[in-house]
Amino acid sequence: MLTLLRLTTPLFLLFAFIYVASISQLPYDLDFLLKVLPIVVLLVAVIISARGNIRLFLSTAIVMSGIGDVMLALSIENAFLFGLGAFLVAQIVYAVTLFKLSRISDIKFTQKISIAVMLVYAVIMAMYLLPHTGGMLIPVSVYLLVITAMGIAALLSNLNRWAIIGAISFIASDSLLAISLFREPLPYSSFLVMITYYLAQYNLYRGLVKQSL
Repeated sequence: MLTLLRLTTPLFLLFAFIYVASISQLPYDLDFLLKVLPIVVLLVAVIISARGNIRLFLSTAIVMSGIGDVMLALSIENAFLFGLGAFLVAQIVYAVTLFKLSRISDIKFTQKISIAVMLVYAVIMAMYLLPHTGGMLIPVSVYLLVITAMGIAALLSNLNRWAIIGAISFIASDSLLAISLFREPLPYSSFLVMITYYLAQYNLYRGLVKQSL
């Protein structure tokens, strides 16, 4: 078991690197399996190492993220909507988990400033993106609210830096994806979206598992 945990980081980084390096070759047969493989590594590590409610919540968030990964990689009708829904559930679970670890009665000045900056960023993104989302206005709006709540929960949680970096990386990844989908394609957006996404999942895993030990 200890050996498996020690292999988590190198295996995660290896599979993530292989998928990111293969993005220029998309689509290819079973590409969704390679995409989700780093997330499967984290799921196994959580099941082995996490304790209590955090194991349940974190496992749920990772499973829903994996489903979202697969949906967004498939060429089927409404794949994006299904993927967005799966990630929405994941973000809700992450937000609830982080809020449970927050200390709202003891908010530091730096946390207040960070939260204010995050709220301003969310408003700017809403004004920039939502008028261009068409029929996706409601689901995208809900997702924006939830991921902002997740980011605020991370800032309030008083956890180690891992969880905060993870939350910010998730916001960065989803921002890049949304801009490329609804406004204009950004240079190297596919690579940047996946790099920040894998960084987000890994850091949330590290932060929350460490909290449960």
